[in-house]
Amino acid sequence: MRLSTVRLLSALVVVALSAIVYRQVIVPGPLLLWNSITEVIYGLALSYVPGFLVYVLTMVLPEVRQKQRLRPYLHRTVATVYGDAEHTLGELAKATKLEATRERVADILAAVSPRGASTDLQGIGTPAMATWIDFLRRRAEKTRHTIGEVFRFLPYLDAELVRLLVDIDHCFYVSHVTRPPIMPGNQNLSYLAKGYASYLEAAERLKAYVHKNFGETMTDHRP
Repeated sequence: MRLSTVRLLSALVVVALSAIVYRQVIVPGPLLLWNSITEVIYGLALSYVPGFLVYVLTMVLPEVRQKQRLRPYLHRTVATVYGDAEHTLGELAKATKLEATRERVADILAAVSPRGASTDLQGIGTPAMATWIDFLRRRAEKTRHTIGEVFRFLPYLDAELVRLLVDIDHCFYVSHVTRPPIMPGNQNLSYLAKGYASYLEAAERLKAYVHKNFGETMTDHRP
């Protein structure tokens, strides 16, 4: 529930309690001029306060408890999303012996061949290495799967977190490399540079959100 909604409901409770106190304590008995108005306000107040208490007990408190239970899971799982971005960049940079920074993305991708052997095995039980385009596809698919897992709890998610995850899930880079596998004719991966840089930027925004709202104890996740 939004904080503004809680504040509004709390203000209405204060008004309702004030009306009850005014009617029962300060000015007991019927009033000649304001009798009809005070009776209406008094009746509304008597019905609103119990209803508000029922709402808090049956809706607000369970939601708060569920959010608290989900907090460690969300912390760990969302950290995986930007952790995959950092890991992918680190592996590409290691292969090219360049610095793993967003500023060097164009240079890193220009030095990597889509058909070149990556740092991931092609499959279990085989010594062959997957190509770089397969490596990127697997990581992007894993990222999308993780985001889908988080979205199972959409009613309990903060709107900003949802927006940040959608930015990653729908970005050009993730959408492109998760299409049906096609071996590109390019000699290197520089055609992905702009989209990949935007993907890393979105991952950095997500990381900043996690540090701000969850703390930093679990955010240096590596797959």
